[in-house]
Amino acid sequence: MAENPNVECSSWQVSREEWMWALKWMAVLLAVVLLPYLLAYAAARPDERFTGVLGQDIDTNTYLTKIRLGLEGHWGYVDRYTSEPHGPMPFYLPIVWWGLVTRPVTRDPAISYRLSQGVCCVGALAASYSFVAALYSNRVQRRIAFLLIALGAGIGWMTLPLVLVGRQSLAAVDMWMQEATLFAAMLSMPHFAAAVALLLVAMRAFLLQTRAWSSTRAVVLVVASAVMILIHPFLALQVVVVASVYLVVQRVRGRPWRILLPAWLLLHLGVGLAYLTIQAGLRFSLLGRHLVVAQLSPPPYAYALGYGALLVLALFGGVLSVKRRLDPLPVIWFFAGVPLLYSPVAVQRRLLEGLAIPICVLAAAMLHQVVLPWLSHRARLVRSGLWIGLAITIVGSNVVLWSIACVNALSHQEPWFVSEDEAAMWNWLLENGEPDEIVLSSSRLGNRIPAHTNKRVVVGHWAETVDYAGKNAAVEQFFDPATADAEREATLVRFGAAYVVQGPDECTADLEALPGLQQVYVNGRFTVFRYTEE
Repeated sequence: MAENPNVECSSWQVSREEWMWALKWMAVLLAVVLLPYLLAYAAARPDERFTGVLGQDIDTNTYLTKIRLGLEGHWGYVDRYTSEPHGPMPFYLPIVWWGLVTRPVTRDPAISYRLSQGVCCVGALAASYSFVAALYSNRVQRRIAFLLIALGAGIGWMTLPLVLVGRQSLAAVDMWMQEATLFAAMLSMPHFAAAVALLLVAMRAFLLQTRAWSSTRAVVLVVASAVMILIHPFLALQVVVVASVYLVVQRVRGRPWRILLPAWLLLHLGVGLAYLTIQAGLRFSLLGRHLVVAQLSPPPYAYALGYGALLVLALFGGVLSVKRRLDPLPVIWFFAGVPLLYSPVAVQRRLLEGLAIPICVLAAAMLHQVVLPWLSHRARLVRSGLWIGLAITIVGSNVVLWSIACVNALSHQEPWFVSEDEAAMWNWLLENGEPDEIVLSSSRLGNRIPAHTNKRVVVGHWAETVDYAGKNAAVEQFFDPATADAEREATLVRFGAAYVVQGPDECTADLEALPGLQQVYVNGRFTVFRYTEE
């Protein structure tokens, strides 16, 4: 017998038929986000290597480096993008541990990262459907909310031509911030999708725990919230504010303290344990403090363009939810979360992650309860035209992002592909010397070397390299032909460099005459020197 999607479910439970419907969409979406990477691996020529990256290469390489730590057997984070001596730190632990999990399967961090992409995509999508099922009883409304969460974005694609001709101030967040939408996270930053998945698991457990006590949900709530904060520490502020406002509103509505307060305390227990772990690392490791970098919010219109029609629908959906006295969590999450984007903290824009969830949930309420009934009374041609227009405005940016990834996959250009000479240089560094020896190279090469070898670099990432600007200037001076040998040697000693890599980005200066520097590897484009202090 065919399933009727319009039936009202008796509880927050999800039927087998609903899961089968959701699983079909999960399979389709997983294939879509993996396709550009499969294209890139298939398109790679014999004289080049696909790096495993199609998005923001500079940041993604740092996550490949963290996974490599786990693949090598590390349990803590070691910053391989800076030359200062330090021990393991309690940062990025879930990403490092993922390397440990996949160690029996592969020793390639790019393959491990793709495996995480599959797991995180399925996890985020499953958590999305489970979360909306806890809010809505109508299956159609659940499905609309699920599809909006999975595919929804704004109208940033419409401003892209202006951005490309120099109007960067008009860049919408859905075109450059992977945390803005779930699809963008699934496409290029799987750990962002993992954070969203855990956020939804924690929020669902919190929501249901405020209705009735469950020991199993209590454990899920603590564990999910703790791991979520270890992945994305800045979510702590958003979660604490939303949960606290929800507690007050539900108490005013008559919900007893004996039900509300334990759920609130459990959520804070998980968040607090993870946050204290991170704060301990910041306190006892001076090196860890440089990882907190100011990231202020763009102008409000960048967010408005980044959510477009979804934002308009969500505003009306919020009013609708208040009038009909629906569960207030999505409304509170949205209206408490938006001001946090301009709160007096240094990481404003990082507080955007997860905010697309209440926007999509409220938009779904408006679509299902108002827009769909209104459209049902319109002529078929008008109805079809409006649906097509709405669909384009909602998914257009994600289609553009996916298309860009496919173009990059077939481009045979850096930074997506590198020459076989560079890959051979990586292999030599990986197989020779000791782990964590320091390599001096250009910042561009330094960004990729830790991801593909077991070495550290002097400079390689704007956030993870301590004093990035100063070190980058020192490295550029080292390769300047006019620099005296004595100054070069002082630079090597200062940073404790064991190797120097000279490639296309560096000058053609003769480094072999430098005392203590010996050529140990050379191919068509790259030369590696070993430095021994005399």
